[in-house]
Amino acid sequence: VAMKNDLLIAFEDVVKNNKSIVIISEKGYPQALTSDIAVIFAGLFAWKEAWTISDLDRYLSFYSSDFRRFDGMKLSEFSAMKKRVFSKNESKIIEFKNFTIVPYPSTDSKNIYRVSFDERYRADTYNFNGQKVLYVAVENNKMKISRIIDMLQNIATWHSKSIGYGTSEMMDLKQGWLVLAWKIKILRYPVADENIEIRTWSKGFKGLHAFRDFEILNDAGETLLIATSNWILYDLVEKKPLRLPAEMMDKYGVIERNALDEGISRVRDEDVSGECYEITTTKRDIDTNHHVNNAKYVEFFEEILPEDISINEIEIHYKKQTVLGEKLYLFFDGKTCVMKDGNGDIHTIIKI
Repeated sequence: VAMKNDLLIAFEDVVKNNKSIVIISEKGYPQALTSDIAVIFAGLFAWKEAWTISDLDRYLSFYSSDFRRFDGMKLSEFSAMKKRVFSKNESKIIEFKNFTIVPYPSTDSKNIYRVSFDERYRADTYNFNGQKVLYVAVENNKMKISRIIDMLQNIATWHSKSIGYGTSEMMDLKQGWLVLAWKIKILRYPVADENIEIRTWSKGFKGLHAFRDFEILNDAGETLLIATSNWILYDLVEKKPLRLPAEMMDKYGVIERNALDEGISRVRDEDVSGECYEITTTKRDIDTNHHVNNAKYVEFFEEILPEDISINEIEIHYKKQTVLGEKLYLFFDGKTCVMKDGNGDIHTIIKI
């Protein structure tokens, strides 16, 4: 880029060396979409989780086929290098903070963002503390329900971590949270340049069940989304539900406020007519509890959902856990999706 001296002098007055991002584009400055930012954050933390637990397939699924590292390393070489690193199965601590996300001009009309953040990485054989820069392509800027659930899960995880029950602490206890059901109402999808705030609270406990509500608002205080959910504490070794310790319930607390006027419906196992779709689960679908992550079932559903159907309300009921390599058969009649295994047992029911 060539600039006249007087422009360089003016440029120096507004741009601080090594502290400002300068983007030069012939087509004007691209605008950031709130929905894109939400998708990027959900993807970043899902990528970090796969990295933390050394899930190679899921980790690499976030990289484009034309990926190039800063030193020119291609995806095939990068994958082989990461396979050697992940085979050590080291315990890791990975933390991200101080995010900057800006649209990045593209000559081929791709929707690309420059994402920078401070990273703290701690493992037995390697430590890193510094800034990381990624260039992220958002291929579909419409916020999907599966990504919304990722966001809600993340904020619930952050709440747990803030009171001493984060992912690593729960793994040490050989315990995990399993969600039994979601009910989500989207009152309005966020629009471009709209800031959003995600809120969550523990709504109470009954028997083995813990209830958690959510809401998403914009700067004007308008409610965009409301949701409720039902969870159980699970013994990862004995494979059975646990009663919540009194100390844990005290730390989570209870806010007696309902995001939704109505609760989650009770559903019976049912058969639906319609075309059958087959899905085989892979490593990228598995979470830290060693079964298919609950958002992944919704992602499976989105794969078969017709383009002309827009979801404004959805209920998801989880009936049976799904493990790595298991086949699921999806049936959808336009309102209800039933996911079964090869024995005919129902794993998930989704109603829209």
